[in-house]
Amino acid sequence: WSAGEKQCFHISSATWGSYYNDITTIVFDDSFANCTTLPSTALMFYECSKISDIIGIENFKTDNVKDMTEMFMHCSSLTYLDLSNFNTANVTNMYYMFYGCSALTRLDVSNFKTDNVTNMYGMFCRCSSLTDVNIRNFNTRKVTGMSNMFYECSSLTSLDLSSFNTQSVNDM
Repeated sequence: WSAGEKQCFHISSATWGSYYNDITTIVFDDSFANCTTLPSTALMFYECSKISDIIGIENFKTDNVKDMTEMFMHCSSLTYLDLSNFNTANVTNMYYMFYGCSALTRLDVSNFKTDNVTNMYGMFCRCSSLTDVNIRNFNTRKVTGMSNMFYECSSLTSLDLSSFNTQSVNDM
C-alpha cells in the first residue's frame, strides 16, 4: 500500500473484495508516515485470517483515530503484533479489537493511551495463544463495557489489572 502524497484512505475487508482471504503479508511503506487524518480503523483487517506478517506498522499513524472496533478481528494467523507506536489518545472504542486472534502469542500494547476509551468489550476475546499482555498503563476510568474482555484467553499466565479503575463499568 502507498498512502500517496496528498491523500490518506481507509481500507476495510469490504474493500479487499474476495482477495482478503489470500493476503498473507501487509506492508505499510514510508508514505504512511505523513498520513495522520484517518478517523477510524474499524474493520480494517477484519477476517483477514491468513495475514501472518505486518511490516512497517510503525509507519501507520493513528493520531486522529477514534474507532478501532474489530480492527484485527479474526486475524487468526498473526503470531506477533507490536503496536507500541500506535497513538491511541483519541480512541473511544476498542470493541473486539483483537477478537479471534487465536495464534497471537505476543502483543505489545504497552504504550496505549486509553484515557478516552469507553468500550473494551471483548477486546482480547478468543486470543487463546496469548500468554501475557502488558496493560498495566491502561486508564479505564471512562470504560463502561468490559464484558468478555479476556474470554477464552486460555494461555494467559500473567495479567496485571492493578491499575484498572472500574468505577464506570456497568458490564463486566
